[in-house]
Amino acid sequence: MWKRWTAMSSLALQTLDLRDYWQIDRTRYGLSGALEYRPSQGNQYFINGMFNYRTDYEWRNRLTITPDDGEWNSATSISGASVERGLRNRTENQTIYSITGGGENHFSKLGIDYRLTYTYGKEEN
Repeated sequence: MWKRWTAMSSLALQTLDLRDYWQIDRTRYGLSGALEYRPSQGNQYFINGMFNYRTDYEWRNRLTITPDDGEWNSATSISGASVERGLRNRTENQTIYSITGGGENHFSKLGIDYRLTYTYGKEEN
């Protein structure tokens, strides 16, 4: 952010970034659950689920002044600095869910453990 200006040995500003956040709204919802069934000794089955939803709304105004792009005439004067202005008005929605099912079965000398998972995610701008 600050850079030494060699001609007069003082500090000079490289970049000035001014931001005005007019509105920011972030909302998150989550839900999870599990169900397990044990019909007999050594046998069990389960299903687990998870759901998440997130929405992010941002309305922002940004002004960036970059004196370092120009040529320093003195400690207080510069020619050719760049100025950028940016507006952001966006809404981002994300949905993620996952479901897992499986079980364990134990026989006299044999055991089986198995799972199957499905996951889905989506983002909309």
